[in-house]
Amino acid sequence: MRIVERHSDPNGGTRVIEERYPVFASYYTSPPYVALVYSVRIRTADQRKDESAWKDYMISVLDELIRWSIQKQRTNVRDAIAKAPPKPTMPRIWVSIPEPNQVRVSMSAYDRAGQNGTSIRPMLH
Repeated sequence: MRIVERHSDPNGGTRVIEERYPVFASYYTSPPYVALVYSVRIRTADQRKDESAWKDYMISVLDELIRWSIQKQRTNVRDAIAKAPPKPTMPRIWVSIPEPNQVRVSMSAYDRAGQNGTSIRPMLH
């Protein structure tokens, strides 16, 4: 998931924050529809994506995918999924609250090659 925020200041300048979050990395098969809902943290100051935490998360996910693949070869898929340990905890996803004429926020999905899909406006509750 790619998040792009454009923050306008009173002097006419614009600050852009762009962050990419590999949120679908932990799915062993295609992600289910409910995977499109993620808990995000509201950016209230200058919080940024924790690159180190996301790197550690991706390593944990890769380790689990390898373990799952080996287990799957030894047994049927249903048993392999049932025996899988819980998915690693996903690090924080930061997003600002959109504000008219001040903060514009868009999100899009991207593929393994880094190509973006259509941008959407987030639904924040």
